[in-house]
Amino acid sequence: MQKYLFRIPGPFSLVDDSVLRSSLSKIGFRNIEFETQNIILEFASVKDYINHVRDVATPIKAMLDKESTNRQEEIWKLVTEEVTKSNYTNANGSLKLDNECVCVIGTR
Repeated sequence: MQKYLFRIPGPFSLVDDSVLRSSLSKIGFRNIEFETQNIILEFASVKDYINHVRDVATPIKAMLDKESTNRQEEIWKLVTEEVTKSNYTNANGSLKLDNECVCVIGTR
């Protein structure tokens, strides 16, 4: 599955900084530097989080496109259940996720 995610355009395909560096170099950027920052994503509810993921997660969309609408809904229901049970869900139903943001600087 991991190799599959790297072939689909989206955030997972750029997780390897050498791939991102190479891509940027090919389109004329130089002096490329990376800096990471920790960010916290907060959602009022698991439903809000799931809706966000459904909107922005291109690799997941690509995998689910092959499934019927009913099967897609079954999968999202299972994902929702697992997220609800996770350590990221607070007692009030909100979600707080620690993430890493990669900032890229270059000159063209």
